[in-house]
Amino acid sequence: MAGGLLFLLAMYLLSGYVWFISLASVPTAWRSQVAEIAAQAGLRPGVRKVDLNPREIEKALLQQIEDLSWVAVEFRGTAAFVEAVERTTFAADRNQPSHLVAAKSGLVQSVITFAGCPTTYAGVTVRTGDVLVSGVIPLTEAVSPLLGQAGHWGYLYADGIVEAITWYEGTAVVKYQERISCRTGRKSTGYRLSWPGFTITLGRKAIPYVEFETEETFWQNFSLTRIIYYELKTEIITREPDQAKKEALVTARSKVKLQVPDNGKILDEQVEIRLDEDRVEVGVVVTVLENIGVNSPIKVGDPPPTGLEGIVIND
Repeated sequence: MAGGLLFLLAMYLLSGYVWFISLASVPTAWRSQVAEIAAQAGLRPGVRKVDLNPREIEKALLQQIEDLSWVAVEFRGTAAFVEAVERTTFAADRNQPSHLVAAKSGLVQSVITFAGCPTTYAGVTVRTGDVLVSGVIPLTEAVSPLLGQAGHWGYLYADGIVEAITWYEGTAVVKYQERISCRTGRKSTGYRLSWPGFTITLGRKAIPYVEFETEETFWQNFSLTRIIYYELKTEIITREPDQAKKEALVTARSKVKLQVPDNGKILDEQVEIRLDEDRVEVGVVVTVLENIGVNSPIKVGDPPPTGLEGIVIND
């Protein structure tokens, strides 16, 4: 009995430590560097979880590896899982002064500034086009190097990562019964010669099918059009309500997935189902955490945005 209690106590104590670190979701090219920086930030096997701050580890990784656009550190049991996404878009000309602006509307969660003046902070709702990090900064002796200056202002390439909560939605309607037309495999071809004032039909003049669709190819040099008639057949498909709901949910989720960017992490999904007499409508809304910052070029002499909150200088 005592042995069993000691075993349980030991397991409880050990569960408060990190014993395994997974980098499987980190791009291969960056795994060794991520492991090294994470270790410097305290993430090592045998460390107590209460002594670690996942957000600080993420911040250290993003600040030291500029080619990563998103990082997440999560504890599950005695394991730490590190996920990272490599930058897929990078401004072609870093010698062009620019602001970092919001690519879409969202609720800001964190701001990491590499260069420029942040103009927003966590908890602020921003709209598409709002300046997140200003490339126009107060001109002081400590500000160097710059890409230009005008009056009391210096101009540089603003850089940083601004993570925000965004939302995406998709809807789909599936009928319990619907008519679907499909090709039978049979087709017929005709031709038409056209000149100003008259038209000559070549080949079959009467369309041999009750239901059909056409494809036309026009050769302008010869004023000739080829018409291919494809025979169609109509079928009536009947679905049970449960099957209709499943199909609509799959379609709605597919529509949402096409909208979520590669660097986005889905945090939550809400599904709304509406049943009518002849159909089912499904709506899916997902909450996503993503980097919304994109660079927008500016010119030397452009006025600064409002809300400047500090200065970070380019290396």
